[in-house]
Amino acid sequence: MTDPQNNTPSPPGNVDPNIKSPENPLRSKTAVRLALLYDIVMLLVIVIDLSIISLDLLLMSKFMGQVADWLNLSQVQRLSPQHHGAALQPGLKN
Repeated sequence: MTDPQNNTPSPPGNVDPNIKSPENPLRSKTAVRLALLYDIVMLLVIVIDLSIISLDLLLMSKFMGQVADWLNLSQVQRLSPQHHGAALQPGLKN
């Protein structure tokens, strides 16, 4: 509806004309900036988390075990069953 004398649209009937817009427009800008900053930080956290998960998967893979064997980094000693019994019962002689 328009007012014939004013030619400006009148507000709809269910809107309270006493409701004001935000008093401080900088406050809403600050809220938007904080929300954007929060989103950016959360994206960075997700990227770091996924990077750590990927690195963990790579380090725990069979491939890294093969690389360690190739570089002679693994110190796994394979004992015979005879030595296992001696390790469990130190009083026994081999």
